[in-house]
Amino acid sequence: MIDWEKVQRDVNEAYGDGETLDYRFAALRLARRPYAALIGELLREFWIYDTTELDTDVAQTLALRNDKTDVCLRLSLIGPYASLSDKDGRFISSAQSSPRLLNILKSHEVGLIDPEDLFRQLNVAGAGDFDAYVLLFSFDDDAHYQFHNLDG
Repeated sequence: MIDWEKVQRDVNEAYGDGETLDYRFAALRLARRPYAALIGELLREFWIYDTTELDTDVAQTLALRNDKTDVCLRLSLIGPYASLSDKDGRFISSAQSSPRLLNILKSHEVGLIDPEDLFRQLNVAGAGDFDAYVLLFSFDDDAHYQFHNLDG
């Protein structure tokens, strides 16, 4: 269960209170390797390809594959939050996820945000309201538009 009050505090801490969003924190946080232990454990179960683009992402973005799974895992650089999508870009709920992957995330105290919550509005003081997905994972307008308009 995601504590949305904590998410809001984490968002405020990361973005500050400017009139525009400042994403410079992402590179600094990624350099600290906050998910190194989690990724180490994932490597025992999955082939991993890091597709993080700090020009558009505020998350470490990983393609995970094995004989049963082919997903994109986003690990937020705002706090211990994750989202999953399938190879076609459709978000995946915890109920649809690999039990092993869920156990790994849980053991590292990373909360998987279900698709219906990715578009929950969060506020950045001075800059306004944004979808949780934009603030926690990626501000790529094309990807955001595509995800927002998924059928099913």
